[in-house]
Amino acid sequence: MFEQGPIRPPSEAESLFIRVVRNCPWNACAFCPVYKGEKFSRRSFADIKSDIDNVNRMLPAAAVAHEEGSLRATLKTLKEADKHPFYAACNWLSGGMKSVFLQDADSLNANPELLEDVLRYLKETFETIERITAYARSRSAAKSKHMKSFADAGLNRIHIGMETGSDKILAHMNKGCNKQHHINGVGNAKDAGMQVSLYWMPGLGGLKDSMENAAESADVINKSTPDFVRLRTAAVPPDTPLEEMAKGGEYTRPSDEAIVREIRKFIEECRSYFILKSDHILNLLPEIEGTMPDDKQDILESIDRFLNAPEDLRQTYIIARRLGIVSGFASMKDPLIHQNAKQSAQQALSQYPDFDSLSRELVKRFI
Repeated sequence: MFEQGPIRPPSEAESLFIRVVRNCPWNACAFCPVYKGEKFSRRSFADIKSDIDNVNRMLPAAAVAHEEGSLRATLKTLKEADKHPFYAACNWLSGGMKSVFLQDADSLNANPELLEDVLRYLKETFETIERITAYARSRSAAKSKHMKSFADAGLNRIHIGMETGSDKILAHMNKGCNKQHHINGVGNAKDAGMQVSLYWMPGLGGLKDSMENAAESADVINKSTPDFVRLRTAAVPPDTPLEEMAKGGEYTRPSDEAIVREIRKFIEECRSYFILKSDHILNLLPEIEGTMPDDKQDILESIDRFLNAPEDLRQTYIIARRLGIVSGFASMKDPLIHQNAKQSAQQALSQYPDFDSLSRELVKRFI
């Protein structure tokens, strides 16, 4: 039976998703709702190979459907078992068939020989592949003795959820790793010749440890030099340990403005080369992007334009951004967009007792 996991990085939207392991081997992070209640397991090579073969078998039909615009008509002719690989083939074809993403949460936890076989089989089956990527826990990347073999077989980028570089916050969030694991994991992957995309979660330290989150996370970046750093603003998902911590007063999510100040501190302290990406809807300022350190000053200035704006303009923007009306703070310069944002913000505010209550509610909608 063809399988695909529940999530992937936004940057892998056009990739072919191949499920190597199911769920997460740790599955205890306080902030993560994705795999709660699910058990980790490893798939067999035969099952993974079958998924790859089924996508390959569906590519000709996907190409015809793409050319003729007959996706729905083609679906009606397919057996039920062929529909999911057909969807996968269509999505991959539309993206250029250049990248593959291995699921689920930590593909490095697969049997090493199996993972190498999967990587080689993908490259043999699809000549168009330029990049194969996977999620990996920093602890797995740090201790693996097979990273060079994985890279030689075709794995050329891993996505690591650092979340924070603070040992204190990592322990509080039950991340199951420490700062040194992050540094060693990135180093091990880069020594093997892989690119590393590291995820940082501003706001995860709460109000109390906001600046520690910024400073310690920047220190990890400076010492490990990942290729990409991607911002993932903290939120409090329902039915997670973090929600219980928030209810009990053990965690208080900073305001959106406080999180922007935390990001500013982080950027100030980063000194190494990397590409900074703000590619998630929860991020308040999508314009916080660029190549560090070359674009550092421009990024800081864009942050300051928001922080130094009048309070009513900042609040209007925050509401409009959370409502999906504006794409970035610079768009507020457009009189029509500004007026639409202002009207929408006033309408939304009329339904809540204050700005903070509305802001918290709007963030929940994106979780």
